[in-house]
Amino acid sequence: MQYQKAQIFLKIHKNPVDILRKMRYNISVSILYRISEPLSICNSDFRNICRKTQKEVAQKIKQLTMDLDNGVYQEPSKMTVSEWMDIWTAEYMGDKKYMTVKQYKAQVEAHIKPGIGAIKLSHLTPPLIQKFYNGLLNHGSSVLKRDKHGEVIRKDGKPVREPAPMAPKSVRNVHGILAKALSVAVGIGYLKVNP
Repeated sequence: MQYQKAQIFLKIHKNPVDILRKMRYNISVSILYRISEPLSICNSDFRNICRKTQKEVAQKIKQLTMDLDNGVYQEPSKMTVSEWMDIWTAEYMGDKKYMTVKQYKAQVEAHIKPGIGAIKLSHLTPPLIQKFYNGLLNHGSSVLKRDKHGEVIRKDGKPVREPAPMAPKSVRNVHGILAKALSVAVGIGYLKVNP
C-alpha cells in the first residue's frame, strides 16, 4: 500500500509512572493518511509513543513521518504469533519433506504456541524472544516423575511429569523454526523487521 499526505496530531503528557520515579513522556499520535487506491479511503492509526525523553519521542515521530513519506509505513499487525504459526504451518511449508513438517508442527504446538502464542506479531521484541528461549532452557522439557526408589509416580493411572531443562540444541531448533516463520511474515508484510 502507498500512503499520501500524513497529518500528525500530538498530545503530550508527562507521566511520573516509572518505578524509579523518572519522568516519562507519553505522546498520543493520530496519523491520518490516504491510501492510493481507486476509491480514496481516509484511515487513521492511533498509537501511544512512550519514551524517557522528549528527544526520543521526537525521533520516533520523525521515523513514522519518514516511513509515511517514503511509502514504507506498515500498519501494525493484529495477528497473534499463534495465528501466524497456524497459517505458516498450513500454507508455507509445501516445499518441505513430510517428516520435517511433522517435526515443525510438533515444536510449534509443544513450545512456541504455549510460550509466546498469545502475543501479537507486532509486539514481538528481541528481549521478549530471548526470555522465551531462556524459559525453554530452564524448564522447556518434561520428564517422568520418579520416587526415591526409581519407580514412575502415577496419578489416576497416568504417569506424572515434571518440568526439566531443555537441551541447548533443542532450543536452537525452536529458534530456527521461529526465525523461518518470522522471515516469511516479514516477506509478506505482517512484520516490518524480523525481531
